[in-house]
Amino acid sequence: MANRMERQPVAGDDMSRGAGGRAAHRRNPSPRTSHGFPSSGFPIGTSPLSSPAGFDCNPGQPLDAGYPWIAGAGKSTPNPVPTMHLTLEFGGGLELLLENSVKVHKVEVQPKDGDAKVTMKGLLSWVKSNLIKERPEMFVKGDSVRPGVLVLINDCDWELCGGLDAELEEKDVVVFISTLHGG
Repeated sequence: MANRMERQPVAGDDMSRGAGGRAAHRRNPSPRTSHGFPSSGFPIGTSPLSSPAGFDCNPGQPLDAGYPWIAGAGKSTPNPVPTMHLTLEFGGGLELLLENSVKVHKVEVQPKDGDAKVTMKGLLSWVKSNLIKERPEMFVKGDSVRPGVLVLINDCDWELCGGLDAELEEKDVVVFISTLHGG
């Protein structure tokens, strides 16, 4: 035990006061190690987000602003197009038009160019190109659903919500049910 390294007191540290000092040290919100750095490993007053000169980055600037050696430094990126998470349910035989005949699909859809939100017209186009694997004419006719397909947005008839122009919200549930049956 004679070779055991003891923590050396650092200037301004309460360690030199004995056991009471150690208790005070535990209450110190930024304890320092023997090398003078806080336990985070960064010198006092700096952080991993500080610039090389030790100045904090301006919160309004991109993190790479002021770093000419980083590609795209100082250029702000446009806001990405928001992705909307929706749940789509297919029933009454429509699920047979989809891959693996799965009835419930949790999807991420982006608004069409120039639109701020996903509309039912855009969703139908997305479903036709991304989910329908065979006989799309059984699901859509033109820009709308085929007559005989009931559409519900959060358990409400889509015609009451605005039809093709209905704007969808995050985590909406859209149900498509075919009322056309063979006999």
